[in-house]
Formats: sequence, structure tokens, C-alpha cells
Amino acid sequence: MKEAAFGLLEALTDAERVSANLPFDDPRREVWMYWPREMSGDAYPGVGMHRLTFEQRKLVMRLVATGVDYPTLAQIAAVMALDIPLDALEQYTRTTLRDPLRYWLTVFGDPGDTGTWSWQFEGHHVAVNHVIVDGEVAASTPLFLGANPALIRKGDHVVSRPCGPEEDAGRALLAALTGEARDRALLKAPAPIDMVAHRLPYVPDVVRPGEHVHPLGAFQHLFLSLEEGEKDALTLDLSSPVGVPRSALMPDQRSIMDDVINLYVGRLPDELAASELARLEVAGLDQIHFSWAGPAERGAPHYYRLHGPTFLVEYDSVQDGANHVHAVWRDPERDFGRDPLRAHRLAAH
Repeated sequence: MKEAAFGLLEALTDAERVSANLPFDDPRREVWMYWPREMSGDAYPGVGMHRLTFEQRKLVMRLVATGVDYPTLAQIAAVMALDIPLDALEQYTRTTLRDPLRYWLTVFGDPGDTGTWSWQFEGHHVAVNHVIVDGEVAASTPLFLGANPALIRKGDHVVSRPCGPEEDAGRALLAALTGEARDRALLKAPAPIDMVAHRLPYVPDVVRPGEHVHPLGAFQHLFLSLEEGEKDALTLDLSSPVGVPRSALMPDQRSIMDDVINLYVGRLPDELAASELARLEVAGLDQIHFSWAGPAERGAPHYYRLHGPTFLVEYDSVQDGANHVHAVWRDPERDFGRDPLRAHRLAAH
């Protein structure tokens, strides 16, 4: 990561480098979105790929490739390319927003073997964040992928489905549940219009739908329009996960839940994924809960959540006729390096 970040920064012009390389304590480091920021009146930090040369764009993607595994890199490339058919689907009415090069790279701090720095790659339906402390990756969340359209077919053939693994993994786990386990997993609420914690920089102790304002007003209205009992069912409480815990599952069901967990953690390169899985085991895999909202039938609006002491996944496919996917992995303790940085500061002082 350090070498890739240095290589990119050195290839930029002085003006581009001023935009791309910001202080580590810049408050924008802890801001993230998964829709075009202009839609909510915001602007991206960093340098936009649409402003860079071919050689510079290659260096941006070289850095991105250090932070995800190869299949996830392919997913990112497919998600970026989706802006072309999406633009056509929308009849070219949002031409300033739909561009596969409208993705931004920002390096916060100075890359090195000591000290603290981070980098962020973000644009429509992609958010990759890594924090590095003294030469070691200390945090890799939020890590988000989405897709609109989620599925494009030509006859019986699938042309594009970048987030298919995320949907299939959640469905496989739901299908494996029976009896009381399935009853506990099913939330008494429709699938929410968006992830309950949406783009909040940190996951609060309690997130009730609509309580923390969604920047997109139409989504906020739909959160607020839920019945009180539905809001209760969908509330994200860090101290009290909803759904069925891994500890209550049969061995074959636990194995399928592990597959879902590994899918999200496995977005990282192997070495980082192994470290994250070890951390999850220490925190307690059996305490991770699975829940589902919405019908089980394909094509219907649906949502699922995996939630444990240090692990949170939210997945939804509701918008645009349930053909619009969001899938994020977060760590409420470590998003943007919060706990590792606190420990680092305490040790240094």
C-alpha cells in the first residue's frame, strides 16, 4: 500500500497532489457515501479519476488492488462500469452523475513505515477505506459495494450481476433455517428502503429507522413512514442484536453462516482477511446474529443483517423494483480506525 500510494502521489502534478494528499486529521477522512455526493449537496475530497491521465488512473487502481482481493477488484470494476447502462436506463437525464470515471482517491497523511495514514477510494456504489498505523493495516471498514441495476439479463442469460455473491449467500443461509431458528431470523417488518445505519460515519449505540437523518429526503420520509412496530423490529442496537445467533444453529447451518461472514471479510486480501477472522473468533463468532426482512422470493424487496460484537453487515435490495443492491461490512469499534488510533495515541503518550 505504501509503495502504491507513493507511486500515485509522485505521478500527480503539484495541484493534483494538493487535492489528493490531505492531512490525516482532516474531518473529511471520516465521511463516506455510496451515492454520488452531489445528490445530497456534498463534494468529494481527493482527485477524481475523470481528471487524471490514463497512466495516473492505472496507479489509482494499483492502490485499490492492494486493499481488496482479486474477485472484489473485479466486482469494483463491474460496479464502476454499471454507470454506462444505468445512464442509458435513465435516458441520459443525469449525465453529470453517471460516469464510470467519477471515482475519487484520497490519501490522508503521509504514507510511511511509521506514523498513521489512510486512504479512501469512493464513488457511486463503491467505498474502500484503510487506516495504516506504523506500517500495519489497523482498520479496513467501512467497505461497501452496491449495484444498480443489480441484475441485467439477455433472455435467459445473466449479463451483469456484480453483487450476486452477496445476495446468494444471504439467501442460502435463510433457506437453510427451519423451525424456531427461521422464526427468530425473520423480522416483523418490510425490507427498509436503505441500510438502517446508511452512511453514518460511526454506528451509534442505537439506530432507529429515521432517527438519524438520511441525507436523501425521500429515503428519510420512507424511514419515518414505517409503523412503530416495524421501526422496533428494524432498530439496530449494538448491545442487543436481533435475529438468530450462530450459537443456536445446527452445524450445517453454522457452516453456511460462516460462508456469509467469510464472503464479506474475504473482500480483503488473504493476509488481512485472516487477521480479521481471527479477531472475530476472539470476539465470539457464536454471538453473531442473522436476520432477514421482506419476502424470501427472488425479485421481492429484501434485506438482511449480520450483527455481532465487532461485526456488522447490512444488505438491502429494495429500490428500483428490488433491482438495486447495497452491501456493506462495518466494524462498530474500528470503522475509520477509531479504536486502533485511540490505542496508538495512548501508547505514544
